[in-house]
Amino acid sequence: MTSHATGEDSSTNFFERARDINAAFRKYAAQAGENIRSTANTARDKWNNSSTSTKALVVGIPIGVVAPLAIIPTLGAVGFTSAGVAAGSIAASMQTSATAAGSLFALCQSAGATGAVAASTSAAVGAGSGLTAGGIMALIFRRRRNNSNNNSQPSSTEEEPIVINEQLNAEEHEAEEENQEQNISSDVSTENIDQLAHIN
Repeated sequence: MTSHATGEDSSTNFFERARDINAAFRKYAAQAGENIRSTANTARDKWNNSSTSTKALVVGIPIGVVAPLAIIPTLGAVGFTSAGVAAGSIAASMQTSATAAGSLFALCQSAGATGAVAASTSAAVGAGSGLTAGGIMALIFRRRRNNSNNNSQPSSTEEEPIVINEQLNAEEHEAEEENQEQNISSDVSTENIDQLAHIN
């Protein structure tokens, strides 16, 4: 019986420890989730409050770094291959009999054939891609900011009809009061004339 009781104690301890581990895991998972939410909210707030040029740089720089790495695969997809210009490709449709040495077509064909791009070409592609992507992002974020500013502030044309209607209502009310006063005074004067006529 002693061995049986010891077995029950060890299984009870095992399940208690498993329950404690499960509770600790849930606690740490909840803390991790809260930390992730907090970090995401902080990043969102910083992104929303950052300037347009900062957003353009955050988007443009990585694209400028990655774009040169995509030159050779992109050239191959367009039709500039190591065996020459691929028949029926976009590159073939751009090729003319008057393609000059040093032209953009010749540079693309050279890069596609050798599988290497000059450092200056890589730098130019990276800078151009980064600037283009950053500029596009700057325009998008500037337009969004302008739209959100326009939506949050009521325009003066929306307020004017209300003010005009209130002024018209006040003027109509004043005119009605004046008409009532005139009617009362004309009634009084008519009564006075009638009374004077009966007296005479």
